[in-house]
Amino acid sequence: MKILSWNVNGIRATINNSKLHCLLDNDDGFDFDILCFQETKAEESQVNVPKVFMDKYPFRYWNATKGITQRKGFSGTSIWSSIKPVQMYASPDFDLEGRITAIEYSGVVLICVYVPNSQHLDSDRFSFRTQQWDAAFKGYLHGFKKPVIVCGDFNVVLHDYDHYNIKAKRNKMAGLYDIERSNFKQLIDSGFRDIFRKFHQGHHEFTYWDQRHPNLRKTNRGWRIDYFLVQSLLVDSIIGSSILANYYGSDHCPITLDVKDSLFLDAIEDSIQSTNNSTKCDLCNSSYSTFITDIEWSMKLKDEFNKEYFMNLSAFLNEEKANGVTCFPPENKIFSCFNQCAFNDVKVVIIGQDPYHGDNQANGLCFSVSSGLKIPPSLKNIYKELGTDFNSKIDKDGNLDAWSKQGVLLLNQVLTVQKGKPNSHKGKGWEIFTDKVIELLDKEKEFLVFILWGRSAEKKCSKINLEKHCVIKSSHPSPLGATKTDRPFIGSKCFSRCNEALLQHKLGVVDWLK
Repeated sequence: MKILSWNVNGIRATINNSKLHCLLDNDDGFDFDILCFQETKAEESQVNVPKVFMDKYPFRYWNATKGITQRKGFSGTSIWSSIKPVQMYASPDFDLEGRITAIEYSGVVLICVYVPNSQHLDSDRFSFRTQQWDAAFKGYLHGFKKPVIVCGDFNVVLHDYDHYNIKAKRNKMAGLYDIERSNFKQLIDSGFRDIFRKFHQGHHEFTYWDQRHPNLRKTNRGWRIDYFLVQSLLVDSIIGSSILANYYGSDHCPITLDVKDSLFLDAIEDSIQSTNNSTKCDLCNSSYSTFITDIEWSMKLKDEFNKEYFMNLSAFLNEEKANGVTCFPPENKIFSCFNQCAFNDVKVVIIGQDPYHGDNQANGLCFSVSSGLKIPPSLKNIYKELGTDFNSKIDKDGNLDAWSKQGVLLLNQVLTVQKGKPNSHKGKGWEIFTDKVIELLDKEKEFLVFILWGRSAEKKCSKINLEKHCVIKSSHPSPLGATKTDRPFIGSKCFSRCNEALLQHKLGVVDWLK
């Protein structure tokens, strides 16, 4: 397994300038399995990841500043993985700036960190870094049950030979203060190894150069402040580590770690098998969180599966199955709305009632049917309004997965139904679960557009902060309600109104015609 860590000093610029492409598409034989980025300076929704990287690294995890202690556009970390991890950990309470992204694999926890710069001795950041962050981060690293590999920009020089002129600069600037270096050494002495120095003792190799003086890099006068720290019991699993000083694109250069596959073997096998097994979900399995493949959704909703209401819902569904009752959608598609629209991508929420109850119709997305099937009446009216709204002819089938992939969460209030019996699973517990989803989105998202069609969906307004989010309401698109009430669906222009709201908040519009 090959891991790369890099402070990119702005991931959008790194992508736009093709610096990532140059790194990964070269003659040196690098083929990295995991990429760890620091100082991304962006939220996930702001980054257009090229398709080649989306295909190679389908499991991508982001953390960004919340804008509380630091304005947005600073800091940020991200991990891109070619293999599926067990889970992503929530950011610790002391990190409000998106400085930590942590994911778990079968045999190891991998943490990407961008440690705060302490600026100068009299600054608040110096106190924060040396009196709060360092101790909190050390405790955080020792709180995992599995061994840890942590990589990133630590903003501190460990050894004197990790700086080109330590005698002249010591205690005169951030990263060279004795207290910072002492705290860092205490962290390493608590059970970690600066793994680069296992393979390169005493060499003057650097990872950072002051861009204000370009000649410093040309003459190799820099700092080594980027590290892979490996817990001591993992040292024998490390094959090598290197500094790629000849790769440009940032004021830092990438660093690498070569690890024995054994720490990741289960994860590799899971990634290979997950696609093959995706149609074999069994609702008798007690670990419902495994049915949601998006890591963020799974992490945020996992506690719901252990609550009494969901256990009762599970018992009901298992009883239906044991009695030979046919229910829709198929088991492997019940959570499709979450799996096809990652939590970090959600910007629009459309709320439906319950799945279609005819054979082969329901696919886990509200109002959507599988490709090739007859378009239901409600969806016909949706397409009719869509065509009028954008003055365009609608020529598409009934599968709405293209909307999901653009950040539209197509959420039914009830996620299952008995064949031929609409609303047959109403009141069994799904409403509590989907209310939790709405409450979660309302709380954690800065801005969303909620599209509520019909009185049942409108009741969800009580879960939505109307001062924070945009809510678009109309009657239901079914033939019985599409033209009725004082807010008829037909003529509501809900799609263009949604896009206008997204633009006002500098979010990308949805291509509803796709």
